Amino acid sequence: MASSSQSTSALASSSTTAPASATPLLADILRDHQGSQAEHKRASEQLRKDAVRDIGDLCDSATASLSAQLTRVLENQREIESLSRDCAHLVQNHTRSTVKWTKLVDQFSTALKELGDVSNWAHVIERDMLDVAATLELVHASLNPTMEKRDNILFSDTFDIKDIDKDGKKFDRVSRIDARSQTHDMSLILDINSELCKLDAGDKFKLTLASSLSLSDAKEPAAFGKGEANWRAYVNGEERSLADDYEYVMFGRVYRYDDASGSKVSAFVSFGGLLACLEGDIRHLQSFVVGDSVYLLMKTI
Repeated sequence: MASSSQSTSALASSSTTAPASATPLLADILRDHQGSQAEHKRASEQLRKDAVRDIGDLCDSATASLSAQLTRVLENQREIESLSRDCAHLVQNHTRSTVKWTKLVDQFSTALKELGDVSNWAHVIERDMLDVAATLELVHASLNPTMEKRDNILFSDTFDIKDIDKDGKKFDRVSRIDARSQTHDMSLILDINSELCKLDAGDKFKLTLASSLSLSDAKEPAAFGKGEANWRAYVNGEERSLADDYEYVMFGRVYRYDDASGSKVSAFVSFGGLLACLEGDIRHLQSFVVGDSVYLLMKTI
């Protein structure tokens, strides 16, 4: 009985001492666990703070960048608006200038038209004066006994010289003139002795083509009709002739008459090698016959 009581007391003793060694182990685990949680909490808090700080820095940086870009956009917008205003102002000035130039061009065109009207009016007046002069000559001829018959006048008109030697001068003492008549609108190409007859482009001259130099008859004097060389003596003689009213006289013959163009014909005359071509309406050249003698008389106006 004594041994069983001893074993029972030993077992009770061992059962009461075992929990004393296990209690510190759980406390350490709990303490380590709590310390680990606290450390983890501190680390998480630090990470959160770092994340918040980084996010704040990023937001500040982004805000600053966007603010700078927005500032540049606003500055560009203001500059564009200023340039737009300047452009609009320039457009308005250009529009006003265009309107002024348009008015000036219109005024210039009107002035040109008026000038053209004045020129046409002056040309008409000049033609009328030439007609009056021709009428006065006819009246004078009818009143002057020495000029009763003028059947020897084949053609007469006033010419404007358009050009001289336009294709170049071929001979030293010969010039070729290109002229246009004022009354009958005839064209003339004529070779002249440039030493005896000095003309320039723009000059005016009266041209008469006649079958004789007589003032009273269409025929030459009997003493002159047989020889062409005698016409110079007749011109320089005492008897008054048609040549006395002119400065330059030539004698020649019609060698060609071209009427292939219908109402527009050409008469060609040779004055001892100096040629002439008179071209125009057939009504003014009907008296020209190939082979007939022709006197050319000229005087400047």
